[in-house]
Amino acid sequence: MPSHTCHEWFGSLLGLDSEAVKTANRVIDFPEKYLPQPFREVGAEIGHDDSRKWAMDFVRDYLRQLYGHDGVLAADLHYALDYIERWLDPEKARRMLEAMEAELLYPPDRRGVVDPVRRLWYPDSARAGGRRVLPITAYCKVCKGEKKLINSPFCDRCWVTTLRLPELSEIPMEFLTLMFRRFAEKRELSQDVVRFVEGNMTRIIGKIAKDRKRRGFSSLRIV
Repeated sequence: MPSHTCHEWFGSLLGLDSEAVKTANRVIDFPEKYLPQPFREVGAEIGHDDSRKWAMDFVRDYLRQLYGHDGVLAADLHYALDYIERWLDPEKARRMLEAMEAELLYPPDRRGVVDPVRRLWYPDSARAGGRRVLPITAYCKVCKGEKKLINSPFCDRCWVTTLRLPELSEIPMEFLTLMFRRFAEKRELSQDVVRFVEGNMTRIIGKIAKDRKRRGFSSLRIV
């Protein structure tokens, strides 16, 4: 994650109370140490840089009590910068892309097998009459959504062709911006923070990449 110095620099650029930013950094990164009682008891399951929605809401509420709206903005800015930094980290970006591919290709209710020649779906191999079949997930991995099944709606949900996942060597700026917007919507980030991040995306990426290099980490290129 970005250094606290990096977080504080952008907090100042956004015009936030410096103490609100510093407290947000400490609480989000080290909740077990900096969340006071009784918050620590209630939030005992909150971990380092915890981006689960309920955990974020818990931290926002605590910081709101201390610093008002600036506390909420400081928390949301921290979460936003952390999210962008994940896409610059080669290993974290790889894991996120793999998770996205799995979500696109393997929705949880997809089941059954496919005759890849006839493009016919069967609920199980016993009903395929001895034909060579593939699990639906394996078939979709091969067909990439281009060879839709004749008798089943499942392959209509091979969405991998509608959202092109980038190669790991570099991440398109358009893709990163789209992913950030989805994250911001799901986590209900403040619109003030969303507008700030989108308006300063190039500067944020450059600053975080320099911060990572200073700490000995490489970063993916954003093009």
